[in-house]
Amino acid sequence: MIKGLSIIILLQLFGELAVGELGWPVPGAILGLIFLLIALFILGRVPEACQTTSDGLLSNLSILFIPAGVGIIAIWSDFANGGVAIMVAIIASNFFAIGAAAITMDYLSRKSRRKRVR
Repeated sequence: MIKGLSIIILLQLFGELAVGELGWPVPGAILGLIFLLIALFILGRVPEACQTTSDGLLSNLSILFIPAGVGIIAIWSDFANGGVAIMVAIIASNFFAIGAAAITMDYLSRKSRRKRVR
């Protein structure tokens, strides 16, 4: 699990460094995830160390939402004032995320079918 976590954190560090050097308006963690995605596409599989680590993180994912919940409670008045705008942003971003996931799944399933046919 340490090896997989080290890989994930190292790619996040590379993302942070790239954002710092290039001055892009993107969070370094997001760029690190893009680096991870590129590495997984190049490798063609998920390494066992990363699989074990990701399973562990996903099984405890709900714990990661506790700080966000506390933050929402702490600034509730701001949410009350801009509630409609926040709801529109949340709903729109969910539609975009679902669409991106659907397009990715369609692409990967077609790619998988092509490999099986050969």
